[in-house]
Amino acid sequence: MQKNPRRLLKALYETLPVPVVIADLDRVISDANAAAYEVFGFGDGELIGQLTSALYMDPDVASRLRAQALGLVSPGSERLIVDAVFRRKDGSAFEGQIAVNVILDDNDTPEGFVGIIQDLTQVRASQTERLRIEQILSGALATIKEGFAVYDAEDRLVMCNDAYRDIYAASAPVLVPGARFEDIIRFGVDNGQYPKAGVSKESRDAWFRARMAAHADPRDVIVQQVGPERWVQVEERWMDNGFRVGIRTDISGLLKMKSETERLGTILEAVSQEIYVIDPQTWLLRSANRQARDHLGYGDGEIVTLRFTAFNLPANGLSADAMIAAGRQGGQRFATYQAVQRRKDG
Repeated sequence: MQKNPRRLLKALYETLPVPVVIADLDRVISDANAAAYEVFGFGDGELIGQLTSALYMDPDVASRLRAQALGLVSPGSERLIVDAVFRRKDGSAFEGQIAVNVILDDNDTPEGFVGIIQDLTQVRASQTERLRIEQILSGALATIKEGFAVYDAEDRLVMCNDAYRDIYAASAPVLVPGARFEDIIRFGVDNGQYPKAGVSKESRDAWFRARMAAHADPRDVIVQQVGPERWVQVEERWMDNGFRVGIRTDISGLLKMKSETERLGTILEAVSQEIYVIDPQTWLLRSANRQARDHLGYGDGEIVTLRFTAFNLPANGLSADAMIAAGRQGGQRFATYQAVQRRKDG
């Protein structure tokens, strides 16, 4: 059975879920589908004979659209798509978009317009909410002291916070969205970002290869020097969508503290006096230097399993607790007393 093209188009036009409005060259509405009546809140037939300006919060939009649409009538021209604020019958407004096509007669002369309208209320609400969430996330990332970066599935930078740029200051010129991780690292190597990379081409190439290998299989946390006295802990994690999150924690202070502690430990080991570090609540030894261990006859690990009172007994009969009571209570920093020491062999 051969279908009537006009009836087929009419059926399609009536079943479209978006408003469709047809008007003549004078912008008088001659037809509208069911979705148009529903969206604009008019009863059946009420739109017929009205000017298209009744559909806009700003009536002048209709005349401007007419002029713009007629200006598109030429071979290969495209339809006109414009965002606008529309007006319902009850006076309420909604944001939308209208696609306008000029209707031509058999002689390619304009005889009217057809407009397809999309209600963008939900789209705009979704965009507003997404922007709000992005602003919250951006604000949160700006306040944290850890460097934070996201790379896409192609290993290109999506975003990073200010702390990340501060950590990689020498690489900052290339820390822009779209930059490849590989290029960022190579730029940093060539501009002194990584002191451990050295200065020769061979050492830099070797460091670069090792860094890229660690990046390709980010299961382990690594420590990276990014300045003369600056070190960061590098953590990288894959996301389900193939993106990668990188977190950089500045651990310069911890390493400096560790270094100073090691230096102090070396000094204490070398002095000729016996030195003990004691927990004043339990009297358990935390550490004892080499002079103390050698004098008492204990090995490195043995002495720290004992209480200080096991081999240091006050000679005047007072208990050790009584001797340091004033120090515990904050009255004095030092307690001095004579003691009898007992070596490991008794």
